[in-house]
Amino acid sequence: MQKIDLNDWQLNGAGGFGSSYFHKTNPSLMLKIMAPDADIAVIQKELDNAHMAWNLGVVTPRPGELVTDGEKVGIMFERIQGKVSYARAVGDTPEQIPFLAGEYARMVNDLHGLRKCEGMSDVREIYGKDIKDNKFRGDAFKNRALDLLYSLPVADTCLHGDMHFGNIILAGGKSYIIDLADFSYGNPNFDFTMMRILMDFGKYCPDIFQREYHCTTQQAEEFWKLVLQKTFGEDVDVAKKEVELKPYRAIRMLVIETLFGQPTIPQIEGEMLEYFG
Repeated sequence: MQKIDLNDWQLNGAGGFGSSYFHKTNPSLMLKIMAPDADIAVIQKELDNAHMAWNLGVVTPRPGELVTDGEKVGIMFERIQGKVSYARAVGDTPEQIPFLAGEYARMVNDLHGLRKCEGMSDVREIYGKDIKDNKFRGDAFKNRALDLLYSLPVADTCLHGDMHFGNIILAGGKSYIIDLADFSYGNPNFDFTMMRILMDFGKYCPDIFQREYHCTTQQAEEFWKLVLQKTFGEDVDVAKKEVELKPYRAIRMLVIETLFGQPTIPQIEGEMLEYFG
């Protein structure tokens, strides 16, 4: 594993799972350094997933290799200069929402047009483990969730795993999908849940939503309605489609509880209780 000197890098942003850096003299390099307690096997899996996505033709920044500063482990990536997330673009240029929604639908449809390859994980196995590891729900609740998970239609569709408008970026007129740590295969409806979950959260915590995603919940709702129309047809019944996605949303919210180590906010807990309570 290559050793790096963090003094050669400029901190760009930090989150709960790690920090991103840009190289001070090489503008083509980006570094994602994980938290000190991160499992190296999990980091290696993220890198493997990024390489699988790249090799399958997903339009994403080219992944590099594992590196360390001697204490923490990270991943080197190609840096996409001048990028802006679709979330920020929705807020900064609302007149572009129809264009952005169309591009988002195209990018997701292209991703879902790919099929699993050797070494890729089944999303049901990933979510099943997360459900079992959930500390906030009892065994009976989790068993009902597992029954639902394994009753949903099976597919070998490539999935992003955390698909929302913060994970597609625009630079130089070209769109890229980023953050493919959860790249897997399974029912594509799972990829159509995160945007809805984000907006459910934003409805009750609009200030936090706008701070994190740089747009209002009303702008996000407009964007999402157009995404559904451009994906499933202009005459799609949006309300009916949202109902179809509810069991997938319920599973994802239970998984999110595990990943973030805290229960979902009470206002949207009903989505889960409807299925597992």
